[in-house]
Amino acid sequence: MLGKKSLEYGLRILWPWLRTTFLIAFFFSFSLSLGELNSTMMIADETVRTLPLEIYGAISGYRFSYASAVAVILLLLSVSTFIVVERSVRHFEL
Repeated sequence: MLGKKSLEYGLRILWPWLRTTFLIAFFFSFSLSLGELNSTMMIADETVRTLPLEIYGAISGYRFSYASAVAVILLLLSVSTFIVVERSVRHFEL
């Protein structure tokens, strides 16, 4: 491997090359998991409250203004995640 040991090859050659890809994959999966409702409903009990469960409960109780406010919070979290990805990708590409 170019005359380097495996660890040095991984840290000096592979990691800088794959760092941006891993960063994008992490934040993309994080932003998708923010809105995950199905698995949370299957696993969670009454003590667990997540933003998607709050939205679901508010809509079920006909509290649409509260559901809209929580949805805006969830939207801001998702958008801020994508902004962090864009800025960090530009930082790593320089």
